[in-house]
Amino acid sequence: MKELTKQELEKLYYENTNDEVCRILGITKVTLVKYVKQAGIEPKGKGGGMCSPKLQIVSEKG
Repeated sequence: MKELTKQELEKLYYENTNDEVCRILGITKVTLVKYVKQAGIEPKGKGGGMCSPKLQIVSEKG
């Protein structure tokens, strides 16, 4: 099992693409996101982990 500090993961995460980090660590993107969340690292990217709503549920149209 590899060991990595939060600071090391943060540096890899912010200085590389997700694909590059996954290749370096030998993990999938899903696993990378899980580790980033567990470490309390702020997600990068335009959405910051939030998706924009594409559908709004209403009781009646109009």
